[in-house]
Amino acid sequence: MKPKRMTVIAVILVFLLSGFYIYSTFSYILFGSLLPLYSIYNKDDTRHEVVVEVLGVYNQSIIKEKYSVGPGSGADYPKTFWFKFNRWTDYRYEVNLDNETVRTYEGKTDNFKKVHIVLYDEDSEYYPIVVDEMSFELGEGRKWDYD
Repeated sequence: MKPKRMTVIAVILVFLLSGFYIYSTFSYILFGSLLPLYSIYNKDDTRHEVVVEVLGVYNQSIIKEKYSVGPGSGADYPKTFWFKFNRWTDYRYEVNLDNETVRTYEGKTDNFKKVHIVLYDEDSEYYPIVVDEMSFELGEGRKWDYD
């Protein structure tokens, strides 16, 4: 009786773990990466140097990229395979503008969110850098978390 019971428990555990894996990766498999990991947009009239560093657990640097963003233009960094399995981890984004201003943002990432970086948005109270999250909700489209 006990071996049969252990087999049933093992099958249930395998089924639950398989279901959890499929649930956690299904949206990525089905949709791919809908949004980039982060995007930068420059609303100023001059070119700016921007360094974006993404830090993971224990302040481990995962990505560090330097951009030269012209007036009215932008740049994106695509979501890589790394973020497929690490979407429950808190990431810290450090944004350095022209080697002077530093702004940080902490949050989780998934296929329906991205970090949005806006330079010199005069309508924002976080001038000169706005670093916030943008999400995509099925049926509703894009939703900005800052105004």
